[in-house]
Amino acid sequence: MSDIPVRSGRTQRVLKNLKQGMALAWAASLKSLIRYSVLGIISAAGVQRAISAYSGYGRNLFVLRVQLEA
Repeated sequence: MSDIPVRSGRTQRVLKNLKQGMALAWAASLKSLIRYSVLGIISAAGVQRAISAYSGYGRNLFVLRVQLEA
């Protein structure tokens, strides 16, 4: 029960810092903020797809190896 205020305090600090950081980025250049946010989202999705494709390919190779051993 004593952890609840600590988590709440941490959450409040994180939210406060996030607000301040976003306000600074907004004031510096809204256009750049949007551009780099979108690029980050796109690249993260691309990396996730690449990892998934590589994982799927490896899994298929493993299944083939198991079938050959059988």
